[in-house]
Amino acid sequence: MLSHNFIILDKSIEECDTVIHQYWHDRIPNEFIASVEDDIIVELLDDFSLMITSPENSKVKFFGLDYTGITIIPPDSLSYFQDIFLKKKLAGKSSGVCDLIAMISRAIAENKSIVHYGI
Repeated sequence: MLSHNFIILDKSIEECDTVIHQYWHDRIPNEFIASVEDDIIVELLDDFSLMITSPENSKVKFFGLDYTGITIIPPDSLSYFQDIFLKKKLAGKSSGVCDLIAMISRAIAENKSIVHYGI
């Protein structure tokens, strides 16, 4: 099953990449990664298109998630990002969505960005 992964950016992008690599390739569990099924993300792509984000290692701003790449969701966009999941009532549809909503709340409280790893 295809999925999208999210991690709070409290390290460099390279360190986040290492954590994701260990999670996927070495199957090392990590409580700081939220994994959301692709069909849920696909359903929300239009909603995400209004969210300000930036590509990996870039100061450039764009809108939405890079479906197959890496996207940084800055603190200013996190409330909007969380509202998308809450308004669509997706928390009960997937444990990954529940994990992501909790992660977003933590990132908002700590004023940190979230990194999205596409399929």
